Amino acid sequence: MKKTLLSVLLTLGLILLISVPVSAKNESVTVSSCTLTATSAVVEGSTDASAVMVRIKDASNNIIALQSFAVATDGTFSASLDDVSLTEGATYTVSVADYEGGAWESTSATVEKAEEPTGTEEPTGTENPTGTENPTGTENPTGTETPTNTGTPSNTGTPSNTGTPANTVTPAPTTTPEPTPTPTTTPEPTPTPTEAVKAPEAGTTLKSSKYHAKFTVKESGDTDGTVGTLEYTAPTKKLKSYTVPSKITIDGITYKVTGIAPGAFKGNTKVTSITIGNYVTTIGKKAFYGCTKLTSVTIGKRVTKIGDKAFYKAKALKNVTVLTTKLKAANIGKNVWPKNSKANGLTFTVPAKKLKSYTKLFKASGTVQADK
Repeated sequence: MKKTLLSVLLTLGLILLISVPVSAKNESVTVSSCTLTATSAVVEGSTDASAVMVRIKDASNNIIALQSFAVATDGTFSASLDDVSLTEGATYTVSVADYEGGAWESTSATVEKAEEPTGTEEPTGTENPTGTENPTGTENPTGTETPTNTGTPSNTGTPSNTGTPANTVTPAPTTTPEPTPTPTTTPEPTPTPTEAVKAPEAGTTLKSSKYHAKFTVKESGDTDGTVGTLEYTAPTKKLKSYTVPSKITIDGITYKVTGIAPGAFKGNTKVTSITIGNYVTTIGKKAFYGCTKLTSVTIGKRVTKIGDKAFYKAKALKNVTVLTTKLKAANIGKNVWPKNSKANGLTFTVPAKKLKSYTKLFKASGTVQADK
């Protein structure tokens, strides 16, 4: 009887142990500073998490930016968001959390107003001292050189013939060759502008050391302000966290990044966090296929199409934040998400106004919730 009772108790203990979900510890976050300008935000702090999510909301509780960042080995982070558009003088709520789902640590910050340096140009008016060149008018004393004309009486002597040697002063023409070298400087500028201005044509590969990535030109831009378009081709360095930028400037030409190439991150086993910029419209086939350590993805505001198996075999994927409101079932490929992703706890955080339609779109792949 005792053996039977002991067996029952052990069985109940195993059932309880299996039924209790095991979840990663959600680390707390401390924000030490937050600086906002019209086009950027810098948030600094510390945490025991390996990566953090940074979110900016306006006074109407609209999400302005949401991006993930890796944490340094000493537990500090410095999150720099370059592709934001904020109103000078306005106050925003900046929140930071463990990207694996911890509580948000929030603070308020006001956008700094740009300084107006134009008034400082007044000193240039002090160029009036150049007007003091009037002293050059004092060259009139040079007119006193006329006494040298009194030397003409000396011409009354036959030595005036010796004045003919003065004609030997004709070496003055030797001064005329002096300007001849100056034309050599004029040809120098002519080649430099013409060859530097040539813009890369469609199909050209460009590299960015800032984003550690290669891009392919889709539409040419120009230094005259014409904005081109690029496709993110592949990273050039293996990192834990990547940002596919909204815009990028290379060799003086600005481009919008509008797509992620098929297989761009395929097989990258180091990346854990991806933020996709707000001008990207297309995520190519197998773009993140086999990224086995990828846990967090933020999809930008203009994405309309996701290719077949884009995130397939990204078996660690837990959090997908969807900012776009333009996704439709017809534009989402086959087997986009990892196999058994719902059972593995994948959560989609979507705009509140799209909760109903996106629940139908993603419910087979994971839990769908509205952004708070």
